[in-house]
Amino acid sequence: MTKIFITINPSFHNKGDGAILSGALKTLRMLDNAEIALLSSYPEYDRAQSEKMGMGLNIISTFNHSSERRYTFSKAKQFLFTRPFFVLSSALCRLFLYKTFRLKYKGFLKKEVWEEYCKSDIIIVGLNGTFTTMYGLGGFAINFYSIALAKILKKPVVIYAASIEPFKNKLWEILGRYIINKVDLITLREGRSYKYLQKIRVTNPPMHVTTDLAFLSESASPDRVEEIMSTEGINKNNEPLIGMTVSKGVSRWVFPKLKNSKERYIKYIEVMAKVVDYLVDNLSATIVFIPHSIAPYDEDRDVGMDIYEKVKNKHRVKVITNDYTSAEIKGIISQCDLVVGARTHSVILATSMCIPSILVAGSIHKPGIISEILGQEEWVYNETLDFNILTSKINKLWSNRNEIREELKTKAENMKERALSNGKLIKELMDSLKRPS
Repeated sequence: MTKIFITINPSFHNKGDGAILSGALKTLRMLDNAEIALLSSYPEYDRAQSEKMGMGLNIISTFNHSSERRYTFSKAKQFLFTRPFFVLSSALCRLFLYKTFRLKYKGFLKKEVWEEYCKSDIIIVGLNGTFTTMYGLGGFAINFYSIALAKILKKPVVIYAASIEPFKNKLWEILGRYIINKVDLITLREGRSYKYLQKIRVTNPPMHVTTDLAFLSESASPDRVEEIMSTEGINKNNEPLIGMTVSKGVSRWVFPKLKNSKERYIKYIEVMAKVVDYLVDNLSATIVFIPHSIAPYDEDRDVGMDIYEKVKNKHRVKVITNDYTSAEIKGIISQCDLVVGARTHSVILATSMCIPSILVAGSIHKPGIISEILGQEEWVYNETLDFNILTSKINKLWSNRNEIREELKTKAENMKERALSNGKLIKELMDSLKRPS
C-alpha cells in the first residue's frame, strides 16, 4: 500500500479545485493500492462532496473544532495557522532546529495531522496555482511549511501539476528557490512556470511540463445532468446555450487603470451585463451563469445576480444558485454550445469536451494554460475589458465553432494523455525510491 497525503488544503467550495482533485486521484491511483488523505480546513463540507462523487478520500481536518475541550486554545491555533507570517516563521524555526539539533517535533500541529505526515509514503503539494506571492503570502507559506516538514521527516515530496508564478521580491524568491530545490519531483501545468523556475535557478529536482489535472475530471451521469437542467429550468433547444462564469477577483485585473476596487467591480458588472444583452439580441442565446466558487471562497453566485439585475433580457438569463459538485458543474457545462469564462477551470472543463470557449483572463498563469490547450492566444482575452472587443471575439468564436470543435477533439485527447503522464512520473519516482541504492 502507498499512503499519499495531499497537504495544500484545497476545498470543494472551489469547483476548479474539485475538478483538479478528481483528476489527481485518477493519476495517483496508478500507484499500487494507493490510500489518499486530504488536509482540509472545511472537513464536513469536503467530506460530503467527496463522498457524493465517490472519491474514497480520507479527509483530515486541519483544526480541532468545538468538540475539543480546550476550545480557546484551539481557536488560538486556528487563528495563528491562518496567518502566513506565523506559518512561514514556524517552518523556518522547524528547519533551524532540525539542522542544528536534528530535532523533530509536533509543535502546534494537530495530532491527527502530525500522524498523517509521519505515516505517509509521499507528500503532495502545489496541485494548483497557490505557490506564489502574487495574491498574498498564504499559499506560499503553506506550501513552504508542508515541504519543510516533509523533508524534516525524510518524506519524498512532489509539486504536482502546479503553476508557480513569479515571487514578488528577492526575499521570497530566495526562500522559494531554497525550498523548491528540496523536493523530489516537479510537474507543471504550463511552460511559463518551467521557464520561471529555470530563471530563479531551481536545478535539483527533475521538472516536467504536463498539463492541468482537471482534464481528467469526471462528469455527472447523463441522467443526473438531465435532472439538474430540469431543476434549474434550463431548456436545451435549437437556440444557442451559452455558459458564463464570472468572478469578482477578475474585476480587480481587467481594469488596471481604475484604482478603486468598488469602481472596478461596478464597471465589470456593467460591461458583462451589456455583453449578455448583446448575445441575447444578436444570437437569440440563453445565458447560464455557472458558479465555480462559493462562500467562504469568492462567491460567484452574488456576481451573477449583480449582472442579472443590470440585464434587460432577464427572461433569457439563468443564474444557478444551488450548490453542485465539480462533476455536476462539468455536466452542466457539457450542455452548452459555447462558454465565456472568467474561471480558468470552467474553460478547461469546456475544452476537454470540445466546447468552443473564451477565457477572460485575470492572472499570469491563465493565458499559459489556455493558450497551450488551444494552441493559440486568440481565445484568451487578457487585456482591459472592452465591450466591443469581447463581443467581436465571441462572434468570431461562434462563427467558427464547428471548425474549433473539430480542432479541440485532437487537442483534448492530447491534454488527457499529458495529464495522465503526471501519474506515470510519480510512479517512476516511487519505484526508484524502492530500489536498493
